Amino acid sequence: MRKAGNRFARIWAEEKIKWANGDVSVTKMKDGATVPVDYCLSTIARLKEQKGSPIDRIEAAMGLLGEVAGQQFFYPRESLHVSLLGCTQRAADRHSFGTAQIGRIDEAITATIRPYSPARIALQGLNVAGSQVFIQCFPFDDTWAQLRGDIENALLLLGEKPIAYEDKSPIHLNIMRVTNGDKENLSRALTCIEKLRNEDFGVVELSCIDFLVTDFVVSSANTEIFKQYHL
Repeated sequence: MRKAGNRFARIWAEEKIKWANGDVSVTKMKDGATVPVDYCLSTIARLKEQKGSPIDRIEAAMGLLGEVAGQQFFYPRESLHVSLLGCTQRAADRHSFGTAQIGRIDEAITATIRPYSPARIALQGLNVAGSQVFIQCFPFDDTWAQLRGDIENALLLLGEKPIAYEDKSPIHLNIMRVTNGDKENLSRALTCIEKLRNEDFGVVELSCIDFLVTDFVVSSANTEIFKQYHL
């Protein structure tokens, strides 16, 4: 947890200055989806599908932020999630992924996750990165990072090109994206975020993973869930 805390502290120190100066590149949205709409096959843990999820407390904080942040994009309950691994590169068309490809990836994921137990994550405090506001996630162990690495390796053996990073450990839960970069809105939002920097939202066990095709923000109009896996 200390490593995650140090990382989040560095992000906050850098990003809060940009927000205070109004130096935030807004996310372009249309009809609740990012523009352009880029799709990928992905694995995520949607918060509403996890046992004992503190989703009500998170939505209460989102409500406080919504009262002061102006017109921004807030993730709906259906879309609140923790990412596991993007299984493919992004494509402009959701039909770019064939049935056979989806089936191969499903088989690889099924075989990979079978030995795993749920990952326990502490959700504590708000932070910002670019146009994103997120809840900081502190893992109790390396389960999520190891699962990411194992799925990545399984997909590479299939010839896929997953969206993967060298450091598998960072975890975050996006709750808002800035779509209106008005400096006064950002200033009010930043004040609210600072008040919630140490808010304890509770612990969640990530035990249900969705395999789906989705856009960046998991908007319902652009998401199709193929399968759920249970750790």
